[in-house]
Amino acid sequence: MNISFKIGVIAAILIVVIAGGFIALNSSNSNNESLATNTTSNSSNEFKWYTDFDAAISEAQKTNKQIFAAFSASWCPACQQLESETLVDERIKQKISQNYVAVKIDVDTNPELSSKYGIYSIPSIVFMTSNGEVIKKIEGYQSPDQLLGAL
Repeated sequence: MNISFKIGVIAAILIVVIAGGFIALNSSNSNNESLATNTTSNSSNEFKWYTDFDAAISEAQKTNKQIFAAFSASWCPACQQLESETLVDERIKQKISQNYVAVKIDVDTNPELSSKYGIYSIPSIVFMTSNGEVIKKIEGYQSPDQLLGAL
């Protein structure tokens, strides 16, 4: 075999391996994203985080539940802590799913909504009626036990 044939075979193998890696990575990320934003099962209720406020209002009105709105931003350390420690707590998820429609609102992509609800500090949690009227607002990081007390 000549050297250019060997180089061509090696190049073709590398392309197939790299393409396969990208496909696997993309498939894995898609699955992880859909798990994070869609539903997660808990004991007796389905738990879902909405990211569309209008869809959350509609669901709250259909199910006669209040709204639990978590306002945050990806660059905010306290928001990330709330997300990774508090909002994933099974006790919190159970309480929220029983009584509320949960919605996560990114203040950077929804500045009008943040302004409408007077969000000047993040993270902020706003409890609302199914029509979007504020019942109560909590600003700053909440531990699971603190948030459980507010629920």
